Amino acid sequence: MENHSYKSVSELRALREDAGHAGEIVAALFDAGTFVETGAYVKRGSELLETKDAGEFEGVVTGYGAIAGRLVFAFIQDAERCLGAVTAAHADKICALYDFAAKSRAPVIGVLSSSGAVVLEGVDVLAGYGRIMRKSASLHGVIPQIALVDGVCSGLSAAFCSMFDFVVANERDARLYIAPPSIMKAKFNAADAGTVKPQAPAAAAVDMFGADTLDAVARVRALLAFLPSSRSDGTVYTVSEDDPSRSCHINVTSDNYDMQQVVASIADRGVFLELQADTAPEMLTGFITFNGRVTALVANQPAVKDGMLTAGASRKAAKLVRFTADYGIPLLTLVDCGGFEFAPQSEFAPYTSELALLASAYADNRNAKVTVTLGRSYGASFTLLGSKALGADIAFALDSAKISVMPPETAVEFVFDAQIKASDDPDVARAKLLSGWNSVLSSPVAAARNGEIDDIITSEDLRRRTAAAFEMLAFKSGV
Repeated sequence: MENHSYKSVSELRALREDAGHAGEIVAALFDAGTFVETGAYVKRGSELLETKDAGEFEGVVTGYGAIAGRLVFAFIQDAERCLGAVTAAHADKICALYDFAAKSRAPVIGVLSSSGAVVLEGVDVLAGYGRIMRKSASLHGVIPQIALVDGVCSGLSAAFCSMFDFVVANERDARLYIAPPSIMKAKFNAADAGTVKPQAPAAAAVDMFGADTLDAVARVRALLAFLPSSRSDGTVYTVSEDDPSRSCHINVTSDNYDMQQVVASIADRGVFLELQADTAPEMLTGFITFNGRVTALVANQPAVKDGMLTAGASRKAAKLVRFTADYGIPLLTLVDCGGFEFAPQSEFAPYTSELALLASAYADNRNAKVTVTLGRSYGASFTLLGSKALGADIAFALDSAKISVMPPETAVEFVFDAQIKASDDPDVARAKLLSGWNSVLSSPVAAARNGEIDDIITSEDLRRRTAAAFEMLAFKSGV
């Protein structure tokens, strides 16, 4: 024991007050003066593990405080303390924090930046990872969990990161990977190995990017404002001075308009918190408010890839639909889909699996759901994107919408092929048949007559009618 140098309480308190980078994150994340640290003096117990870099504290700060007046728990791995290295004691601090959050029904924010596990702890530290992951899994769908990747997040930590509901990354410093970059570069010459920039493959695991630590923290705070504290709370209500009955001024007559403009027109004050903006941009997902009520949004983006329902788009939409189901958040789906992605790489099982998961997510979601068909909704995309058959409470279509069992051009060729070939002028015959199909069989009237569309509305009435539908559904039980 003679090699162990004990410090007095005053000395340890002075070291704690020198919080460094973790202190900067705490100051930016929590309301001023509200953060209370927990397990501050917890430290690994074996002298075998003591090194010159061990320090006096574990490489993680845990505690609670207020964010915009709401109770939130957080753990912050600190690369300036023991390189943020994970030990069994480190894991126990995080597990204890999850226990507090479970009792208080309050969100958890995890700031991930660690050099990895302390190898000398062997199986103990691996078990510690397992305990953390089990705690997180047990609270899935009970309290929101947000991860902020602020440095190295590798191996088991990377897997743990993906268990969170949402992931925010510091684009400048974040490194998210399973295999070390040195191995990936040597074996596959992967130039972006380990980075989490929007263009890197790891970007698919990230919901929002910040330019640096403080920007990433600001995005965490912005995201949290749209989330309830727990499943039992239901969606968040805010005060809005935006008239829910105001007219919209949008143009959806082309096949490649920007859906962002539509969203800005219907949302309170035009505010849209977009998620996974750099992943499968042919699909938009995120949060808006209607008359102050937080509402999740899933929408095709015709300006990118014709708004096709790709495997990535399906996965992206399903993730948000599942989250809204857990927390009682209303869901708006805006449909203008160019169809499926027809390509050799899309003909494998993962594509069909993603489509199946999307259908299951909608079918299992018993919260308030409103779907509006703005433009094209052909074939399977009509069914998969929030149809009444999959559980939508209200389905509207704009008067310019096109709803059909298949794209009109394909349908005319399929049904009238012999008639077109037998005509004196096939081009004229095809054009005439296509015009008739568009005006009758692709009209939203046919779907409305069958009860799959509740009403046909104008684009000017899009916000008013949608907001009114959600008001009517405000007390719908998701049980």
